[in-house]
Amino acid sequence: MEQENTGHKCVVIGATGAVGSNVTLELLASKFCSQVTALVRRETDMFQKAIGADKLKLRMVKMDQLEQDPALVNDLKDHPYAFCALGVGSVAGTSNDEIRVVEKDYVESFAKVCKIAGVRHFSWLGALTGTLTCQLKHGKLIHTPETGLSRNE
Repeated sequence: MEQENTGHKCVVIGATGAVGSNVTLELLASKFCSQVTALVRRETDMFQKAIGADKLKLRMVKMDQLEQDPALVNDLKDHPYAFCALGVGSVAGTSNDEIRVVEKDYVESFAKVCKIAGVRHFSWLGALTGTLTCQLKHGKLIHTPETGLSRNE
């Protein structure tokens, strides 16, 4: 008798980037995940040969309209875990405003959608961190008091 897969459903935004693709591959391969929903801007076949690829559900989204997509909240209602790996990739040639939009505004929008959907665990992942005293442009932009991001929200 085949054992029923009772693993968790996870959602990943930023799944095609450097950090997000690795998270997605690990989740797909995990016996603890029954489904991995990847929120993507466009179709991709990058995971088609991955271990556990049959557990992948691609969901197209418009990053600037996450909060205006009522079906998205409904789609995530049974996903207890969310992984946010949004990032601009290379900051070279990227304006401060572009970085803020992707790594602050879109992250906040995704967090709000997850909260409304009842997601219990939200992990914000990135390749670079910073502090208020960070000398790197990227770190200073993301980690300012104005970001409104906190551990308990």
